[in-house]
Amino acid sequence: PVYAATSVLERVTAPCRYIRPVTGNTTVTVPATVPASSACGKETPAFTVRFLSVEHDAPCLAFFITHPEGRIFFITDTMYSSYVLPKNLSLAMVECNYDDETLDYNIDNGITEPAMRSRLLQTHMELKTTVDMLTQATGMKQILLLHLSHDNADPELMLKRVMSATAVPTHIARPGLVLDF
Repeated sequence: PVYAATSVLERVTAPCRYIRPVTGNTTVTVPATVPASSACGKETPAFTVRFLSVEHDAPCLAFFITHPEGRIFFITDTMYSSYVLPKNLSLAMVECNYDDETLDYNIDNGITEPAMRSRLLQTHMELKTTVDMLTQATGMKQILLLHLSHDNADPELMLKRVMSATAVPTHIARPGLVLDF
């Protein structure tokens, strides 16, 4: 099945028995499967997904995934996280949409509309917010920064500040990136 926020599913016009509605603070256990044909030819073990509500101007959810090979926390499209990251995550996949320095420069130089600032503040995580959230966690193995703004993010600055603050190997999401647990 496919799981989605109830408000998103309300927009799906065709009935589908494979779509299940969820809300924040819902936990779903996905049973183990043995696919008839798979690229790796392995059984997919059971795992659980906990859906968490986030602060955004559209329906969005964060995910805490527990799998026999590791634990992942995924959060994007939110202005902050009210959740304390679980200990010993294999991977924290976290939004780091913009940094104030780049945003201010872009507004001052006509690259970004001034009205964009208030929307970003209310819907996306700024670098300092991301760092504050990540420094509360202990035992993280890797961090993946997600959803960087094309214009208002400085990826190298973000990478440097997150790694400096957390001392955890950190990566910027990009097509084709593969991370091992």
